[in-house]
Amino acid sequence: PFLYCPSCQVPLRLDSASISNGSIQKGTLNCECGYTGAISDGIIFSGDYAEETPFKAFENVESIIAFRDQFSPTYRKLITRTYLWMYHKIAGRLTGVRYVMAGPFTFNFLLEYIEKLGRDHIYIVFDPSFKRISKIKKYLAPRNYNIVYIAGKPNELPLKHETVDIYIDDYSTVNSLFTYNSFSTEFIAPLLKVSGEVAGIFTAYQRAPNSLKNFKKDHPDFMPEKMTMSGLKSQWALRNVKLSDEKIIGTTTAGERHFPQNTGGETVEVHGYYARKEIPKG
Repeated sequence: PFLYCPSCQVPLRLDSASISNGSIQKGTLNCECGYTGAISDGIIFSGDYAEETPFKAFENVESIIAFRDQFSPTYRKLITRTYLWMYHKIAGRLTGVRYVMAGPFTFNFLLEYIEKLGRDHIYIVFDPSFKRISKIKKYLAPRNYNIVYIAGKPNELPLKHETVDIYIDDYSTVNSLFTYNSFSTEFIAPLLKVSGEVAGIFTAYQRAPNSLKNFKKDHPDFMPEKMTMSGLKSQWALRNVKLSDEKIIGTTTAGERHFPQNTGGETVEVHGYYARKEIPKG
C-alpha cells in the first residue's frame, strides 16, 4: 500500500507478481505517467539505478562490514560513539510499529543496531547501487526482519509521502554531497511523517580544507563550501525539518591518517544531530 509513483504520488500498478513467504519476489511497477519500476529477487528497482556505486571516494566502498577498516582507530571510535548517541536519541520512541529508513550511501549503523531497534518495525534500505543493496540484503536476510530493499536514487523512491517515522542519516547527506553535489534532504523530507524524526552523523571540515578539496579528484563537480553544518540545518529547515539537538562527538587527531583523502596535520569534527519534522507554518 505504500508503493507510490515518485512523481504523481498515486498508487503504482503491480503486474506479473510472484509472492513467496508473504513477500513479493518479482513483478513490474507502472504508473500512467510513464514511470516504471521492477521487483526482482525481493529488491525494488526504481528509475535509473546503477550496477556499481557512483560514490567513489573510498576503497572497497561496496563492502559492508570491512568498510570502516580503512579509517584510523581514532576515527572509528568517533563513529562508534556517534552511533551510540544517535541510538539513544530515538530509542525511547520505538514503541509499536515504526517505519525506519536508511540511505543512500549508508554506512553501518543499521547493520550494527537493527537488533537493538527491534523486530516489530518495517525497515526501508535504499542505495543507488544494485551491487551494494544486494550485499546489504544478503547480510541482513538471515536475521529475518521486515526489510524493504530499494535500488534507486533519492529522487526516484517509489514511496508514499509521509510514510517514514525515523530516518537514519548515516553519512547519507555527507556522501550525497560528495557524489551529487547536493543535499538529499529535499527528497527525504516529504517521505517523513509530521513529527517524523531524523538521527544523523555529519562531518565538518573547517579544520581540514585541503582534505576536503581532495574529494574533487573523484568528483570534479564537488563544491567543498557546501559541506557545513549550517548548510545542513538550512536545507532541512526549508522542508520543515528542524534540528533540535546537535553535539560535537569529537575531533580526529592531526597526526593520524583518517581516510584516504586526508592531508597530514588536518583534523575533522564528527557531529551527531537530531531533528523532527514540524507542521508547516501558515
